[in-house]
Amino acid sequence: MLHPLPLAIAAVIAVTVLLLMRRGRIDLLRLRQLLDEGALLLDVRTPGEFDRGHIPGARNVPVAELGKSADLQAEAQRPVVVYCHSGARSALAARQLRRLGRTHVYDFGSVERWTGPLERTPPPAPEPSDEPAATAAMD
Repeated sequence: MLHPLPLAIAAVIAVTVLLLMRRGRIDLLRLRQLLDEGALLLDVRTPGEFDRGHIPGARNVPVAELGKSADLQAEAQRPVVVYCHSGARSALAARQLRRLGRTHVYDFGSVERWTGPLERTPPPAPEPSDEPAATAAMD
């Protein structure tokens, strides 16, 4: 039989983690204000996730590459808004950007909170072939 105390402790820990992840999140109205003011919007998901649908105007910089992005270093004074799939990576990204010295960092959380249409990255065009075009079979 399961003891209720470990289950209760696990529930408290789960709720605490969720609350900490949501602490400091901005809402949709604040996101739109920041974007109107010129903030940089970063999608910190993988390139594949980004290609399947992202907030219009977002730049894809996976969370693991935040410290390596020369573009971000060049725009060090520009406010940054981060988001991801569920909000976990965006919370991590916001903390990482602050540790790197960014002062104006905002966490939108989940892309699912976006109410407008998402942009999709079209697949790359096929490479032109050096082979001659196939000819139709003659009767």
